[in-house]
This record gives sequence, C-alpha cells and structure tokens, in this order.
Amino acid sequence: GPSGGGWCGGAGGSEPGGGGTSGGGSGAAQGEALQRLEMQGEVLQRLEMAQLSGELVVQEASAMLPALALAPRPGHCVLDLCAAPGGKTLQMLDMLAASGGGEGGDREGGSRG
Repeated sequence: GPSGGGWCGGAGGSEPGGGGTSGGGSGAAQGEALQRLEMQGEVLQRLEMAQLSGELVVQEASAMLPALALAPRPGHCVLDLCAAPGGKTLQMLDMLAASGGGEGGDREGGSRG
C-alpha cells in the first residue's frame, strides 16, 4: 500500500515501479500532474463564472426528460407554463433549431431565445 511518498501513481519513489531513483522521471511526472490540476482549476473557474453569468445553467437529468418525451417538431406549438428558469424551454428550442424551426420568448420581458 501507499507509504506516504509521492502522489499520482507513486511517482515519489516509495511505491514499487514508481520511478524513484531513475533520475528526473518522477519530477517530470509530478510537473505534468500539477499542470493538469492547474488546467482543471481554470476550467472549473470558467464553468463557475459561466454559471453565475447565466451562460451555463445546471439542469438535473430528470428535468431533461419532459422535453425528450414531448419531442417537439417544426410546426408544433409548445407552451411551457413552468418556464422558470427556462431550462426545458431552452432544451426544446435547441431540439427545434436542430430540426429546422423554433422561436421562443418571454411575452412579459420581450426577450427572444
């Protein structure tokens, strides 16, 4: 088992086959692992900022089922009475746009999707 050495597959040399004393291999592996972690942190930060600005909306998988079950097609008229925050509406608009039609909006606010 692990004996407190390096991380990322035993790169610190305490695990069998973990590199250890073969000169520079473990440092490069740790550097690559650190770079991956930094990139993941940047991606997470960008996702969080997109969510806060409204560019990205998190939606439970179960919330996607109604639009999939309805399967709107061009020519269908859909009134989503439970449209806040609008995830299912946007999903249906995306489905319609992919099939060649669709227009959405908020009658009160006048915005268009």
